[in-house]
Amino acid sequence: APRGVVNRPSDGSERVVANHLGVTRLQIPENEPSRCCSPAPVAGATGTFDDVADTYWAFPVIEAVYAAGGTNGCSANPPYYCPLCRTTRAAA
Repeated sequence: APRGVVNRPSDGSERVVANHLGVTRLQIPENEPSRCCSPAPVAGATGTFDDVADTYWAFPVIEAVYAAGGTNGCSANPPYYCPLCRTTRAAA
């Protein structure tokens, strides 16, 4: 069976939901740093945000979305994007 959790939307169908790593929020231990989302500067971050290294898989997309005015990240000072944090559509 695929990893994920079963999601039952209003139409009654069942869908398996998982992130790109195959890990659901329910599987992440309570003490895992990404669960509580405490952004911090990372080595190799020379772009717009101090917590996104140039080698991060989504770096070019994050920079492009920022340049197009689609995001300001999660913090202006210091400039953080918070790539491991969950966000709502309204906050994005």
